[in-house]
Amino acid sequence: QQLEGGAVGESELEGVLRRAGLGSQADVLLGRLKSELGVECPDDLRYVEASMVAMLALPPVQEKKLLQMVEDVKRQSLSGPAAAAGEEEGKARAEDSAEQQRLREELAAAEKAAAEKAMIAQRILEERDQRKKARQQQQQQLDAGLERQRMEEDARERERAQRVLEQQQQQQMQQQQPAAAAEPMPVLGHCFAFHDYQAQAAHEVSLKAGELVQVTRKHPSGWWEGILTSGKTGWVPSPFIRE
Repeated sequence: QQLEGGAVGESELEGVLRRAGLGSQADVLLGRLKSELGVECPDDLRYVEASMVAMLALPPVQEKKLLQMVEDVKRQSLSGPAAAAGEEEGKARAEDSAEQQRLREELAAAEKAAAEKAMIAQRILEERDQRKKARQQQQQQLDAGLERQRMEEDARERERAQRVLEQQQQQQMQQQQPAAAAEPMPVLGHCFAFHDYQAQAAHEVSLKAGELVQVTRKHPSGWWEGILTSGKTGWVPSPFIRE
């Protein structure tokens, strides 16, 4: 296996020499590099210095080509790890960039979701306020309707009470009228109407301002019975006549 490895190293070293333009002297240089400098494979060229090449006493052109070949091998050996490191660094940067992009996307998605939730919450609050205002308006309308109904009922009740009172007064006055006047009623006094009055019932008489009234009876309710100059007899409200 060592022999096979050495043969492979020599073959690779010979290929390097030929690519460097030293093909015509490859066999000679291969032997001298191995015997004098201990170079058995291209990788060993990394340890060769310019002073060591000078010890070979090669023609100037061959020496320069060999030195250039040694520098190329060294540069390649250095660029290999650097390239690998650069590749790893680039890979790491790409991974970092991808991770940052993923984080940015997640952050953007989270912000979008938060904004949507905020919008939904705002819409729910607005709808709740609208429903509250609608209920308040409905309640106000209901209260106003109930108040109008109560006022109308009160007005109707007052009207009924007024009609009942008037009916009672009329009944009382009718009951106090004599069934038949056998003799003329005595005159209690003479009054003049100072304001027109339109009779509201059959037992009343209408007045004209300035008309003379002979008062025959006075009722505590304020209605007086009298005889007009026309001969009509009936009840009139006392505030419309003056003694």
